[in-house]
Amino acid sequence: FSQLKPFSNMLFKSFYQPFLTTLSFFMGFPFFKNMEGNERKKEKWSRHRHYAYEGSIMHFMRALYKNTLLQEGFTINILQRYLNKEKQRVKKIYKDMHGQTNRNYNSNTDSSLYYNNILKQSDSLDYVHPQTLSADSVSYAFDSTTAVLNFKGFLQITYAKKKEVPVNDLFHPSTKSIIPKSIIRFVNQPEVYIFSDGSYFETSNIMVEQYWNFSEKLSNLLPINFKPLLH
Repeated sequence: FSQLKPFSNMLFKSFYQPFLTTLSFFMGFPFFKNMEGNERKKEKWSRHRHYAYEGSIMHFMRALYKNTLLQEGFTINILQRYLNKEKQRVKKIYKDMHGQTNRNYNSNTDSSLYYNNILKQSDSLDYVHPQTLSADSVSYAFDSTTAVLNFKGFLQITYAKKKEVPVNDLFHPSTKSIIPKSIIRFVNQPEVYIFSDGSYFETSNIMVEQYWNFSEKLSNLLPINFKPLLH
């Protein structure tokens, strides 16, 4: 990841990745230093860092702190997650008939194709409310230097000034790029404290999905004093 930023090393405090899940968590103390190179390389690294910053959690938290979400390309919508009851019903049918829940249904009945398609669905279904939320509806000023992000449930964060290839199609160049969308929710308490540099506390209290789940990796970390390029 030398193509991206001046990252030297990281002292890990904690790393957690449950087996057979898509969850991961790391915490530590990163150390950054400027890399040596000619002006052409430095310009390239600077562009890559700015690209990593655009639409990142750091970018979002800074914009939320300044109450400039819309100006900087972010929109927030409530997301409701429901249990896929139809899939649960079909799994119960499979279990009652064959003692299995996720294997293909090999019957010749007219229902087999329908059942197999249902089993390919997610265990939950998401509904995104069309009304865009304002920053004030999910955050407030705690004091002169601290803001608080506070909500219950799930939020979908959209960043409209950037397009990315869908995560599952990174190795298919013909795939059309899409606007990044992320899902955010709290793990314990329904709030985190945000500072002007985009850092927030408690970091372990936030869980992200979709774009941020892919983009917010160790290789994309930026120093808290990072300054984006001026357009």
